[in-house]
Amino acid sequence: MQLGSAEVQIDEHHAQTRLPRECICPRRPFRRRPELHSTRTGSIDSTPISLYATRVMSKEYDLDAVIRKVPDFPKPGILFYDITGVLVNPEAFRYCVDTMIKMYRDSGIEGIAGIDARGFVFAAPLAYELQIPLILVRKKGKLPGEKHVNRFTLEYGEDQIEIHRADLHPPRRVLIVDDLIATGGTLKATAEILEAAGSTVAGIFSVVALPFLDFDKKLAGYDIRYLQEYHSE
Repeated sequence: MQLGSAEVQIDEHHAQTRLPRECICPRRPFRRRPELHSTRTGSIDSTPISLYATRVMSKEYDLDAVIRKVPDFPKPGILFYDITGVLVNPEAFRYCVDTMIKMYRDSGIEGIAGIDARGFVFAAPLAYELQIPLILVRKKGKLPGEKHVNRFTLEYGEDQIEIHRADLHPPRRVLIVDDLIATGGTLKATAEILEAAGSTVAGIFSVVALPFLDFDKKLAGYDIRYLQEYHSE
């Protein structure tokens, strides 16, 4: 692992800007009770969705029905779980975002780190709703400023992620968001950057998880939550 050499300094004069609640459009109650998975407790949270959810849905949403399964991608023998099927279905996407809001509204998180690139899609609306900073975790060569860098091994080879140094000042309680957890390599690399910069990883969220790849071992000690799991490729 290679992290940037400059020391992380806390800006004691930093003040987080928050939009007044009256700027947010009123929303109708959400009455459905989704099943939420947590690897820390192994239990199911069936409490009502946040009152700020966008509309009422009368039944559980079947994410599996809209997640596309693509065989032999990105290489032969791999079954790829494609969440773009969720994004083109407004009801499915709404279900994901509303459930995230319910999970984390009162969690005390102070920032959200969205992983390049599909993680941005789910991290951004949550950051907007909770009125907290959105921190972009980018692939190699995508950030113009001074950055933290971490190189790591993935299930398909090697990769590198980067985060702007300025985005981690001051240190915060940060939730990491991605679309899918496979081996957990990218999430672990992100957590290492956040912690090296002085922040705390408040949790990890993903829409889809593949527990059979044993990501829980690599991410031991973190609160991991997800909406849909698969147990084979």
